[in-house]
Amino acid sequence: MIKKLLGIFFSLETMVVLSIVFLVAQISATLMKTDTDAWVNVYGTLWFEIIMWLLGLNLAGVLFKYKTYKKVPVFVLHLSLLIILLGAATTRYFGYEGQLFLRNGEVKGEVVVI
Repeated sequence: MIKKLLGIFFSLETMVVLSIVFLVAQISATLMKTDTDAWVNVYGTLWFEIIMWLLGLNLAGVLFKYKTYKKVPVFVLHLSLLIILLGAATTRYFGYEGQLFLRNGEVKGEVVVI
């Protein structure tokens, strides 16, 4: 039972479905009127976060299931996608948004966090 579920989860079909949902979500967020709308309705939601985690786990599983580490170009491509997802997770959980007001020639070492 568990082996069958893992087989379904680590399948290329699951990867395609998750990728399409992820792509449609990003396109819809891009077409929203403001960045705030995109954050509130897509990027900041739990379902979008779950899709990113599922994509990362699926990709890692597919890497080993299909032994893509033996094919260097394919492995590098998949590894780069995992690194991009890790970067997105780092920004999501540890990043902050702020503003830095500078005049011409001015140097500052502080950011106004919003």
